[in-house]
Amino acid sequence: MNHILHLLFDLKALIEIVVKEAGVSLSVVNEVLNRYNGSMHKRSYPPMVRSW
Repeated sequence: MNHILHLLFDLKALIEIVVKEAGVSLSVVNEVLNRYNGSMHKRSYPPMVRSW
């Protein structure tokens, strides 16, 4: 899985290249992308409360 993440996000490779280089199916790459997008909120800061 780390190799897929490295190809997708560090090297910004196309999905077709990731499938070929990592030796996995397209459904595996799509699942990684779905999980990444589904956990996006965990990688951002919460909005600040300004009504003190």
